[in-house]
Amino acid sequence: MRFINGPIPENRTFDPVAVGWTLLRTPKDRRFVVAAMLCTVPLLLAATILFFHAAPELRAHFRLQRWSLPCFLLALLALVPAHEFVHALAYGCGLRSPDLLAGFWPQRVIPYVVCDEPLPRRRVLFMLAAPFCVLTLLPLFTAPLLSGTLLFCVLFFSLLHAALCVGDVATFFRLWRQAPAGARIRNQGWDTYWSRG
Repeated sequence: MRFINGPIPENRTFDPVAVGWTLLRTPKDRRFVVAAMLCTVPLLLAATILFFHAAPELRAHFRLQRWSLPCFLLALLALVPAHEFVHALAYGCGLRSPDLLAGFWPQRVIPYVVCDEPLPRRRVLFMLAAPFCVLTLLPLFTAPLLSGTLLFCVLFFSLLHAALCVGDVATFFRLWRQAPAGARIRNQGWDTYWSRG
């Protein structure tokens, strides 16, 4: 894995147009931002309402269990790195692969993980869905077994993480609709291309 400070670098040896790859159509920036906000805001609002509803119980819990507040804050800070780590694992090219790029673009405050090699469409779809499945849906299966503060934490972090997944979900459906089954997928910087197997 290589670490990048800045936007996803373009591969100088890959010219998608010259070798017949098709650009994945993307929505206009303004339209995408509006759609993303319409999906993200209700999730964040639900997480906020849940947080304020549970605040008295949380305060009491944080006072009684001194380690619980640092753990809660650490979980908040770890949510984005955990999301990107699940992406990295789901690519399936190995964490030591020089084709696996992990980066952070400070100007846009965007963390990312991308694999700089052609991958089967099904693998990329799996990679896009993996964080949502692992960090949002999987914890919810434990909810019936929990109560009190633990139940709140699972619901709160699941809602918060679902809000983080809006871009992944949008990209999943764009790729699923535009690239045919059996296609290979590859990025060139921020642009995504597909080619028939």
